[in-house]
This record gives sequence, structure tokens and C-alpha cells, in this order.
Amino acid sequence: SDSTPPEEVSSAAPPLQPAITPAATVPPPTPTPEIRQGRIVGLGGATGFMHEPAGFNTPTLPPPLPEGTVVTLLDMPPTTAEDTIWVKVSYGGYEGWVPQNNVEAVTAPAATPGQGAGP
Repeated sequence: SDSTPPEEVSSAAPPLQPAITPAATVPPPTPTPEIRQGRIVGLGGATGFMHEPAGFNTPTLPPPLPEGTVVTLLDMPPTTAEDTIWVKVSYGGYEGWVPQNNVEAVTAPAATPGQGAGP
């Protein structure tokens, strides 16, 4: 009569397999890639500034943006002002608009393993 319990255990094993499925439905934690950054470029050695609102003839915000400054791209649609496409960024505790053609996308090193292809 001792041989009956092993049979019951083996019949209880299959229901454990579906328990793997709920774990797969949990979205992986990926908050980092949502933070997109850009580098200020194309100023010809000049210093740029964020504008509030978008436009060349609008008030500028205090922090200067010399070429190479890394800014955070905010999750807002670009806007057009004075025949220029502007994107909203944050830097130095301020949020403002800069011309899209003066922002070069910066990708996190972890997201681009093939970055070592050379200059």
C-alpha cells in the first residue's frame, strides 16, 4: 500500500506548469530607456539658450547651452515657430524649447553595444 502515494504526487505535477505563464505577463521594469537625452550641436562655437515659448524672438531661460551640453528631451510633441521645428528639453532645473536641428540624440552606452565600431 506504500506504492500509492507516489502515483498521486506524479498526477499533481502537471498543474504546476501553467503557473509559469502569469510571470511572463509582468512587464519587465524598463524605466531607464524612457529618459532620452540630446546633445546641443551646430552652434558654430556660439552659446545657445532655451526659449520659453518656442521662437527665436521669445524670452530665453537662464542656463547657457554651449555646444556639447547634454539636455533631457521631454516627452512633448515638437512644435513649429518661425519656420523652425522646436523640441522641449530640460536642463539646469529649467524647461524650454530649442531648435530640433541643434539637438543630436544621445543614446545610452548600454543600449548600443555596437558603438565601438570606431570613429
